[in-house]
Formats: sequence, C-alpha cells, structure tokens
Amino acid sequence: IIIIIIITAAILTVYRTQHRSSDEETCLIMSAGSRYQFLWQDGEKYKKPTELRASDYIDTLFAHAERKFDQWKIAEDATSPLPKGSLREAKMIYKRLFRVYAHLFHSHFELIKNTDTEGPLTVCFKRFVLFIKEFNLVKENELAPMKELIALIVEKKI
Repeated sequence: IIIIIIITAAILTVYRTQHRSSDEETCLIMSAGSRYQFLWQDGEKYKKPTELRASDYIDTLFAHAERKFDQWKIAEDATSPLPKGSLREAKMIYKRLFRVYAHLFHSHFELIKNTDTEGPLTVCFKRFVLFIKEFNLVKENELAPMKELIALIVEKKI
C-alpha cells in the first residue's frame, strides 16, 4: 500500500505543475476521451455517482486517499496489519488513479508533449500498469480507456 503514496505523489506533482489551470477551463467532466466518463461516489459526501469537473474529481481523489492513509496509519508503522476492508479501498484508489492517468493522456497529451512531462508521466504510468497488473489491483474492464498503450507496455514495446 505504501506504493500508492509514491504513485499518488508522482501523479499529483505532474498534474498540479502542468495541467491544473488548463483542466479547470476545459474539462467540465472527468473523462478519458468521448467514450469514458468517470463519476465520483464515496458513500460519504457523494452517496450517489456524481459528475465532477476533472480538477474537482482529482482533488477529491487525493483528499480521499490522504484520509485513508491517515486512517490506516501507514506512516507510523508499515509492518502493522491494515484494517479490514483496506484492500478493497486500496483497489478503489488504484482504479481512480488509473482514471487520472487516462484523463491526462486522453485530454492533455498535446500539452504533455509540449512540456517536459511526457517522459516522466509515461515512466510513472508504465510502472503503475506493471504494478497493478502484477497484483491484480484494477479489473481488466476498467483499463479499457488505455488498452492499446497498456498492451504495448505489457508486451515490453515501451
């Protein structure tokens, strides 16, 4: 689960430094192209699947993940067992982190290419994909928005 923190920090850094302002202006929904829209539901503030602006979805995800890390007390003792339900919650965080990658690649790839973040973002995504596939953390059908790129990663062509 510690890897979630590292991956979250990498995504957050790229997102906040390069894409936040353009996202607020252009991305009124959290999506990966025209075929995939992502809704937020957490059973707390958002009891039903709710459409959020992409920047709000991403901010809500990072705040949610931070609350979970605090609940799990990861920083205090990495050897302690996690509370019941933690794996299910961690898988949900990974699924949502994947959605952030899918959004960035689908909605902001031209901007990513025009900055110096394409290489680091692609490396982070590759490691993320290999990790989630190795430990079966995100269901295959959830990976559909990026299936072509994922196939290249798995086949070691990237």
